[in-house]
Amino acid sequence: MLEIFGHNISLGDIRNLLFLALIVLGALLFAINYRFPQLLIIIRTILAAILFKKKIDDETLDEIIDTAGYSYDANQDIFYSKLDPWQRNFGYCRLYDEAAIVSGMIIDCEPVYFVYGGKKWLIEFWKGQYGMTTGCELGVYYTDDFDLDVPEIFTGTFYNAVADEDMLYMSCSLMKHGKTLFTREGKHWWLTGFILGEFSEPHELVMDISISFKDRVMRNAFIKGLQRAGYSYRDY
Repeated sequence: MLEIFGHNISLGDIRNLLFLALIVLGALLFAINYRFPQLLIIIRTILAAILFKKKIDDETLDEIIDTAGYSYDANQDIFYSKLDPWQRNFGYCRLYDEAAIVSGMIIDCEPVYFVYGGKKWLIEFWKGQYGMTTGCELGVYYTDDFDLDVPEIFTGTFYNAVADEDMLYMSCSLMKHGKTLFTREGKHWWLTGFILGEFSEPHELVMDISISFKDRVMRNAFIKGLQRAGYSYRDY
């Protein structure tokens, strides 16, 4: 029997608490694996190094992170998606967001739909808790194909990641309680940032976003999409 914070706790209780902690950790790892399966490789490697005191040289860790489709910014201590990772081949659709919800990820998502240049475009923003990471995303997708109709599974548009010539220059800062956690900028199709070990509720996070569009026509089409999503001129 041990006394912790004035309470008597048996070894059996401690064992049960540890077992519960392992279940919670497993659930968090599953949540990351569901949407970002390759990011789990990075986390597993880091955890193995900590738990088993296994030394990992920088070159090996960089190789693991690169294979997973990410890079590491040591100055900001964040992981972020590369310009041409394997995820680029899988596009995006509403089903991905719905799967994130049931997998236990606590994130806000805001899709903005519009038509430009004869294609249906989707620019979407995400922020929140991705398993054991706090992060945010900006994604740019389009399609000129017909909508999909898979009975009882998915009905809607499947978008492809934009080609290199259609990527947009974007920037974002993720803030929590008025403090900037990190900033990202560049010409991209999927601008992201994730902080391992930071835990946040989506409502605690604010994204400050800037996007440079191809021309005024595209900008105006996006603004109409914002308005259809419920935003007013005061919001942008």
